[in-house]
Amino acid sequence: MDLIGILPTGKVWGYILTDLIVDTRNAFKKVGKSVSLDILTERPYPIPRLAFDVNLGKHRVEGFFVEALDIKTEVERMHDISIDRMLVLTDVDLCNPPDNKDGFGYADTHLLFAIVSIYRLQKGADRLTLKERLVKESLHELGHTYGLDHCPDSSCPMYCSKSVQEIDQKSAEFCPHCADMLSDSGYGEYWGV
Repeated sequence: MDLIGILPTGKVWGYILTDLIVDTRNAFKKVGKSVSLDILTERPYPIPRLAFDVNLGKHRVEGFFVEALDIKTEVERMHDISIDRMLVLTDVDLCNPPDNKDGFGYADTHLLFAIVSIYRLQKGADRLTLKERLVKESLHELGHTYGLDHCPDSSCPMYCSKSVQEIDQKSAEFCPHCADMLSDSGYGEYWGV
């Protein structure tokens, strides 16, 4: 079973985390991938000050990943556990230079870290819609950490959404191809399995 550590930052807290844990675990369970998700902090972690890029007016992903790595390492040391992946959640606008395209989240396939921001996801959303968008984008970014690439199936979480409307059209269930790639027997296409 893979342990996914969740690091909420900014104002991401409360009911949305509980729903995210349940829905994400269930989505992976449906494809035969056993995961456990656990929040690593007692309260939302502050937005890393060094992450803000004054020239871009956005927060750089690597600033969050540096903080997440420190927290992951400390939690593993204190509790004698191994955290397989990290999911960072935030409420600020993100960028990942040199590719400064607007995005909902990003993944680092070497660190096995993912980050999703509700900053753009909350556009025109009520609580239920925001939760559904957050789950779909979290599945998308975590999928990358398992080696999945973007999927041409617009209903799959691995589809590369360019707008919240496209996210709303996606399902929170992986398509058959991506589900096969997520089996516990191996990693996805990035590793050639």
